[in-house]
Amino acid sequence: MSLLPERLGSDLIDPRPAVPNGWQGIGFSEDVTVGQVVARHVLARDLVLFRGENGVLSVVDAYCPHLGAHLGTGSVVDNNIRCPYHHWQFNGAGHCASIPYGSNIPAGAVLKSYPCKEINGFIFVWYHAQNAAPSWDIPRHPVVDDPDYYFVETREHLFRGHPQDLSENGADFSHFVAIHGWDGVKLKFTPNGHSYVVGYDTDNVDTGYGEAGAVEVDSLTVGPGYTYTHYTGVNDWLMMSCFTPARAGQLYLHQIYYAHRSLPKHRVRTLIEAVDGEWRKDIKIWEGKVYREKPTLNNGDGPIAQFRRWYQQFYA
Repeated sequence: MSLLPERLGSDLIDPRPAVPNGWQGIGFSEDVTVGQVVARHVLARDLVLFRGENGVLSVVDAYCPHLGAHLGTGSVVDNNIRCPYHHWQFNGAGHCASIPYGSNIPAGAVLKSYPCKEINGFIFVWYHAQNAAPSWDIPRHPVVDDPDYYFVETREHLFRGHPQDLSENGADFSHFVAIHGWDGVKLKFTPNGHSYVVGYDTDNVDTGYGEAGAVEVDSLTVGPGYTYTHYTGVNDWLMMSCFTPARAGQLYLHQIYYAHRSLPKHRVRTLIEAVDGEWRKDIKIWEGKVYREKPTLNNGDGPIAQFRRWYQQFYA
């Protein structure tokens, strides 16, 4: 839900593509059960997600190539999605597998399908403006399979913004002090191919449980809109986030939280609420800002220019 009831900022046109290229997290694996069809407007288009009886998830364009019915009200038959209008069936690759009448399947009976995978509890689809094939992967986080950690919860926000601004937050070192009040913060930005690492620790952070202490943070951003942040020190817990365009100027933020078994759930939820409050501070800024192609930077701002050069690889 947007934090601002009215539009703030300028009506200047954002020169950046609304949807960067790469793996995009469009929801949670738990959103689509076996035999279920889910409609979603994301990546500035209408998509349909369905899970066949074999458990395999597929993502296709929402409108039937026959007479344009929306497949979101269709049904799963074996491992195909069946159009609600004339009962044409399409497999996960988008090819028409069955028509209950007539003697042929037209060559144009094809839906656009999207490479998809389920990692770390998220559903990712590959988007590329020039239809290039996937060229890198999202890594599986070891905590997800570690019995010393447990799943806590998921969260979702919808607000105005661009995915580059969220990703840039990790390289905007000065905002950690100005917005979040981190003292003695030490940061290092390390780009590497399609990902970047920000390693940072701080001497005195409010842990969200009525105490302050040293916190070490291991943060990896992969592609245009996925990041994990593993907090250790006073507490040991993990936040994984996907920030994905719904349409131009609007973002979904999907998050999954894990915690070490030494942390009771009530404590972890307090930590999550504290971090969620910090996210809301950032969201309020993102919703009202404009994009400066040539910002006026200070030598204490952090590697923002370096980050922007790195992020350009996700634009066609």
